[in-house]
Amino acid sequence: MSDNYNARIDGLTTGLGKVQSRFVRDLIEGISRAKSLRLSKIGEALHEEIPLHATHKRLSRNLADNHIGQFLMSRILELEATKVTKDTRIVLDQFSIIKRFATKMEFIEEIKSEDTPGMGYRMCEVLISDTGSGAYRPLTFALWSRNAPEYTSDRDQIMALIRQVQDAGANQGTFILNASLGATLGGGDSDDSDDVLTSLATESTADFIIRLYGERNLTYRQHCEPVRDLAKHCNLLYSRSVFKYKADQEKQYCLQYGYIPVTLPEAPDRKLSLVVVRCDGYETVGRPAFYYLLTSMPMRRNQQVLWRIVEAYTTRWQVICSNRLVHEKFCLHDLRVLTYDRIKNLAALTLATHSSYSDDISGLPLTARGLTYKRRYQAPPAITKAKVQTVVRRSPDYGLSFPNIAQTLVKLS
Repeated sequence: MSDNYNARIDGLTTGLGKVQSRFVRDLIEGISRAKSLRLSKIGEALHEEIPLHATHKRLSRNLADNHIGQFLMSRILELEATKVTKDTRIVLDQFSIIKRFATKMEFIEEIKSEDTPGMGYRMCEVLISDTGSGAYRPLTFALWSRNAPEYTSDRDQIMALIRQVQDAGANQGTFILNASLGATLGGGDSDDSDDVLTSLATESTADFIIRLYGERNLTYRQHCEPVRDLAKHCNLLYSRSVFKYKADQEKQYCLQYGYIPVTLPEAPDRKLSLVVVRCDGYETVGRPAFYYLLTSMPMRRNQQVLWRIVEAYTTRWQVICSNRLVHEKFCLHDLRVLTYDRIKNLAALTLATHSSYSDDISGLPLTARGLTYKRRYQAPPAITKAKVQTVVRRSPDYGLSFPNIAQTLVKLS
């Protein structure tokens, strides 16, 4: 292991006892080598000179210590929050850890999701990234079950997470999330999305960018209307082309955007802005998509000011996808422990593994391709535009090499 890696591990374990520090180091090294969260595979990867069942028993016994997970999460948040600045975007990603055939895991609940229904747990992770930096950092997370005795609501879990990040980052950065955070990203039957938005506007001073959907009501010029109707009052004064590369093909989109000042009916004293974005795909002409972005950041009729909001949200999914690829690499869904505390501790050690391998300057790379604003900026060298063969019809009567010249001259005559 490199000196920088060892220094980062030492920084994470500062304040833990000798036995706990060794356990954290062994788990991080075992997860990194085994690319798995199964204790048996982690034990095999450690290559200890004792029987494997003894290693497994030691790891399982130490994993039951609830103090370790809480300490690691606080320590990572303390170290990484120093890198949060006024221009940092704080991305919230909620998803579910699905265990299809698990029945004996403590407090496991039924997740009603259209994509992957089954038994599991809910998780909301916080990621930080500067727009245009090409890197991100995992900051902290919350893992919960609605069957746990201390559970109150999804809103309380998410708002507690936001307050922790606010306190650690001195109220810097901008939170970016979807209004239907629970419903669209694995929460299934969550109805707390509007409560999160209301709490952010009334109970918090944090800046945010939230994507709304058509039925959410906002107040504009003393009239309360759904977002879809309010968007008709917005002049889309600015436009910009964006590009996306997929399967060695380039897709071009035109974004038109503008804004109007609005307020929430629940928080009439806080000034907000609704940024309306119309996305036209050149391959789907006539079927534009609309994005309604509610932000607490001050807006004005300036293309660069508005573009910062649009770019921050449209590149959000690249951060989330890159982090989920890391989860797939370490098999986050392959948790095989029974108790609730062990599940939380193992998730915290996975976060510590990610954090220990992130560079002190740049962080983890954004490996997922997303939208780019410069043609072929992220495209591999093999991508070339298909050549269009122009068919030229030569006129037998006049001998001119122009398309349809014979028909044109016949009409003129």
